Amino acid sequence: MIVLDLEEIFKMGLDTIKSHKLRSMLTALGILIGVSAVLMNVSMVEGFDHYFRDEVLDIGGNMIQVQAEGEPGDERYFDDHLFNSLERQPHVEGATAYRTTGAVMDHGREEENVLVRGIEENYFDVTDTEIKEGSSISPTDDNTIVIDSNLAKYTFDRPLGVRSTVSLSFYVNGEERTQDFRVRGISEAGSGMMGFGFGGGAVNIPISTFNEIMEEDGYSSVEIYAESSEAVDTVKWNTMEIIDRQWGLEPIRESEIEEEEDTDPMYGGDFDRMLGERDEYSIITAQEILEFTDEITSMIGLVFIGIASVSLLVGGIGISNIMLVTVKERTREIGVMKAVGAQNRHILMTFLLEAGLLGLLGGAAGLVISVIATNTILPMILGIPGILPPEWIVIALGLSFMIGVLSGLYPAWSAAKMDPVNALSYE
Repeated sequence: MIVLDLEEIFKMGLDTIKSHKLRSMLTALGILIGVSAVLMNVSMVEGFDHYFRDEVLDIGGNMIQVQAEGEPGDERYFDDHLFNSLERQPHVEGATAYRTTGAVMDHGREEENVLVRGIEENYFDVTDTEIKEGSSISPTDDNTIVIDSNLAKYTFDRPLGVRSTVSLSFYVNGEERTQDFRVRGISEAGSGMMGFGFGGGAVNIPISTFNEIMEEDGYSSVEIYAESSEAVDTVKWNTMEIIDRQWGLEPIRESEIEEEEDTDPMYGGDFDRMLGERDEYSIITAQEILEFTDEITSMIGLVFIGIASVSLLVGGIGISNIMLVTVKERTREIGVMKAVGAQNRHILMTFLLEAGLLGLLGGAAGLVISVIATNTILPMILGIPGILPPEWIVIALGLSFMIGVLSGLYPAWSAAKMDPVNALSYE
């Protein structure tokens, strides 16, 4: 009786694959595409999550942002008295306030949409934003601005520098108002909760100049920095109480929010609820932003991985098809193996392992391609780091092998059940 151990079966499978190199490579191509697609999607989602997390933590993990709300034409704004109350509350390390709007910047006969932020003099210190060139804004000089480095370098054909002159066009009550400004400083990009900007980038001007242009005083946003992560929740609730009291609003108790969480299964996905349950203002912490982002990236990741997994299914069908052909071609060999004592389980294991090796071959090739793409294509095209978690490497290789085995199950079973007499007489 013939006895085949696992090592012999493995060697037979490798020999079969080597003897049909081109066919094996084409068969593994579907798995290769599927694995590389899945891993690149995982890498992209992980990279974006990592990038966004770093950006939020750069702003400050202990940050609480308060945003005034309201319908267009009936917006609410925080005044100096309210801001001072928020700044002086216990457990606060620092606070700053600002107001934002969109404008069109004109520079060298080029125009670009930019985010304009009217800020207090302490804005860059409180948000820990570095001034790379020049100096910060001066409240005594109404026509100076600080722009972010992306706007300075990449937005216009002729880069902006310190002492460059630009004009900003605002639309106030349906009228266009244009004012010239001189660049006083260039800050690092991505500063503050609104630092990502839009269009060309972000421009910072004195809040006094901003309010004069808009013909209305006040702040649309306040950023508060708690003295520690343990104090964030306390500062958040104290902030809500201060605003509710000064604006004459009915206070919302923490117990009411917790009760809503228990009764509403969709609570975790409702961004409005997370922002403080208010029509008049919204409040959110850096940690809540990260939690919400994690939920979004997880859902996006599952969708992307599901789409990419279709390629794995196609690859599995290809392996199953080629294994049926292989069984047909090796019918006499199967008959000889049974004639000299090979049992059904030996035949089954031989073809299953061969199918698994085909899947593993495609998975390994897909892994190599995805690693290369993760370290080159994603950073170059998307500007985010490509991050491939080690556990996904193991998952990809294991899944490739399992898809190969499952795809080869029916062909292997057919081979194992062959009648040896019929197999030996097969032409």
